[in-house]
Amino acid sequence: MTAVSVWLCRTSGPESRVKIKLGVSKSDRLYAMKAEVLARAGIPTSSVFALHFAEPPISAQLLAFLRVFCMTEDELKAHLLGDNAIDRVFTLGNSEYPVSWDNEVKLWTFLEDRASLLLKTYKTTSEEDKSFLKSQDLSVRARMAIKLRLGEKEILEKAVKSAAANREYYRRRMEEGAPLPKHEESDPGLLEGGGADSRLPLVLRSLEEAGVQEALALSEVVSRAKAAENGLVNGQNSIPNGTRLAKESLDEEERERATADAREPPSESAGEAAEPL
Repeated sequence: MTAVSVWLCRTSGPESRVKIKLGVSKSDRLYAMKAEVLARAGIPTSSVFALHFAEPPISAQLLAFLRVFCMTEDELKAHLLGDNAIDRVFTLGNSEYPVSWDNEVKLWTFLEDRASLLLKTYKTTSEEDKSFLKSQDLSVRARMAIKLRLGEKEILEKAVKSAAANREYYRRRMEEGAPLPKHEESDPGLLEGGGADSRLPLVLRSLEEAGVQEALALSEVVSRAKAAENGLVNGQNSIPNGTRLAKESLDEEERERATADAREPPSESAGEAAEPL
């Protein structure tokens, strides 16, 4: 199994979520193929995804990543070669169209293991946190910290429970030899069933996880630097008295004048000054 880096990003507020950073290891024998499939789906080989309390606990983007992450060589080839390869890529984030039953078992097992490992990094359990919150001796800051910690654990516990249930469901389907559902070619790449924008291919949709923005922070910094170089900062002109384009235009005019002056024949006074005494 490909190694990944996993870390926890704590957020607060009513829309709190647990973020994990997942990446395909470059030492993976199938790295190049996985990177290509992910690129066609518009997903980086290393990115930040979010787990949330809703069902399912993962988004279409995370589902697509995990499916590619767990693919065999033959499954990767099916998403890279052939007439239906592009359709297969476009359905990676649609839970209704598994890559294979074995692939589903692997990805939900992986998610269950990752969430379980993250839960073990806490020094207290959810039950202990709930007990602490009943204490009257907590400061406001301590109470808020415990609530935040408890919220993270509940999200991870929900993810573990959901992943375990999905793992067993797909394992039964595999043991039963159930046929895989197939999408119609006229139904171009549904990412999520029922969503208003679910008919758009993954590569054309903005990533839902706020954590993905963190993963692309370097690209944003580079873009801002380039914008600043061109005279734009936060959408505003950073060059006083005109844009960079206008400044360059004036410089060009000055160069043209200088060239024209150089081509003019020397004046008499200039010629006289050049004569030796």
